[in-house]
Amino acid sequence: SFTTETLQKELPILIGKNYSRARARNGAQKIAQLYAREGYFDADINFSIVEVPNTDKTTEEKVKVVYTIEKEGKKVLINRILINGNEMTDREAIMKAIDLRPDNVLRANDIFTSEQNLYATDAFRRVEIKAEPAGETPTGEVLRDVIINLEEQKPRVMEYGGGYSTEFGVKVIFSIRYNNLFGNLQQGGARVSWSRLQQLI
Repeated sequence: SFTTETLQKELPILIGKNYSRARARNGAQKIAQLYAREGYFDADINFSIVEVPNTDKTTEEKVKVVYTIEKEGKKVLINRILINGNEMTDREAIMKAIDLRPDNVLRANDIFTSEQNLYATDAFRRVEIKAEPAGETPTGEVLRDVIINLEEQKPRVMEYGGGYSTEFGVKVIFSIRYNNLFGNLQQGGARVSWSRLQQLI
């Protein structure tokens, strides 16, 4: 599904470097991540080492790292999206915030972006998105259920404080912020600052 040039761009720089099994294994993981980004979650990539004859009459030994795509697999489609832990948050608001939809190709980038979008609302203490096997379609396409586990945090945050200066006298500050208005992941807030010379809302 990918050209050799595309796959090589994903690899760490190996040519001219000291051989490291960890570096070679990291290359296989990079290729697997490329496949996962495009929905091929079942791709199987291995690597092997081939010794290269030394024609330079030096003491250096050279090897060639060969990556083998054992199996590309099939693109994975989203079957259902199951949401757990949303006691105060409306399901439709969560669906609007994520990039995942039933019947779409399941891509690793969409999972990552959806987690970041949910964290960015400040409504959740913990966000976990994972995929579980859900069989196949009649035409043989692979299906996965997407499980979204959430842990909500307190939607209301209050802050207050004060101080004193010779110019303004006593100063009092109070603010309130709501991270999940009406369970729709909307934010709102108010801030009041009072002193002898200034009253701000």
